[in-house]
Amino acid sequence: EINEASSGFNNNFEKYYHNEHDVVIDSSSALMWVDDVFWKEIPFLEAVEEVNSFNQSKYAGYSDWRLPTLKEALTLMEPKSDYDESYIDDILRFFTNRTIWTSDFNEVIIFEEVRTDYNPRTGEVLSNKKHKIKKLDMWVANFKYGSYSSVFADSTSSCYLGIVRSF
Repeated sequence: EINEASSGFNNNFEKYYHNEHDVVIDSSSALMWVDDVFWKEIPFLEAVEEVNSFNQSKYAGYSDWRLPTLKEALTLMEPKSDYDESYIDDILRFFTNRTIWTSDFNEVIIFEEVRTDYNPRTGEVLSNKKHKIKKLDMWVANFKYGSYSSVFADSTSSCYLGIVRSF
């Protein structure tokens, strides 16, 4: 696992109720995290839409919320799991045992697939067309296992949402 030899990042977390919203501020990394965002996994494009909604509503008085970079997400990792076997500080309970999307991608992978169109009445092949499909391979941070990996950002992949801003 990633954190076996790590000393971790020396965070300085504080919870605030800021402009009628709960946030967690880490003065060591100069990051403000939205507290208690979602309790369900969502696809990547939905995560991006949710971040846009937070910005449009000026959540906690700010409109510069975003998905964290992989490096920012990894600053939350603890070197050892705590009592509930999660690699994250107790103040960030909403990430416990969760995998979150980041804004970083590994690569764009292009697949080619052949689509065959048939005549619905006769079953006759009308055409065989090659289609290129591009998929983003996004980095995610996993606080259950203290690790990171990449997953395809398509409708079949879902992770939890972490929303952050710099201050």
